Amino acid sequence: MSRSHAAPGTPSLGQLIDSVWHRLSETHYLRKIDPSTMACPHEDFLVFGKAILDDCVSYGAVIDTKLANAEYSTWVRFVGAWALFQRKRPMTRNVAAGLMQMDPSNLTNFINGKRALTANALTSFAWLFDIQEFDLKPDLGAKYARNAEKKVAEKLSAVEVRIDVLKADVQHLIDQGNPLDSIMQQIDELKQSVAS
Repeated sequence: MSRSHAAPGTPSLGQLIDSVWHRLSETHYLRKIDPSTMACPHEDFLVFGKAILDDCVSYGAVIDTKLANAEYSTWVRFVGAWALFQRKRPMTRNVAAGLMQMDPSNLTNFINGKRALTANALTSFAWLFDIQEFDLKPDLGAKYARNAEKKVAEKLSAVEVRIDVLKADVQHLIDQGNPLDSIMQQIDELKQSVAS
């Protein structure tokens, strides 16, 4: 929130985010959210972050960010994750920044949406919040999945090549009169199980 857009005496967006648990009633639905039961954290953090920001706006905060769509959604998820973390383990920004070896002003800029989360910041926050990086930035999950899938495919291909070489060696022994038909059958079964 830019101070020039706020009414005099209005707390900053970051201050309102940090103090959300002091304002919400004990029966508010946000207090009932249990992070350990989140089936889709990236979606839950987005909904939770929007609710926190709506609460802040209702207290006079002005959301003044220049973040693009993807970075904006990541920021909203971050706000939700930060607020949940603050509920579970309240700490000052200075303490949190120190734990992550981050400049406190960077943490403030991330909280206020003044700066997009960097790759290093994502890694640090994921560590601090005990979540996965793609819980804040889901497109990373797709990237990790594609990379993992590619590695598995490469390994399977290498195994198939080695099985083919082994099969050729066994076939050569069979052709020389060695009774190895059962081994050949086992190799074929192994290759089929790897391929499926």
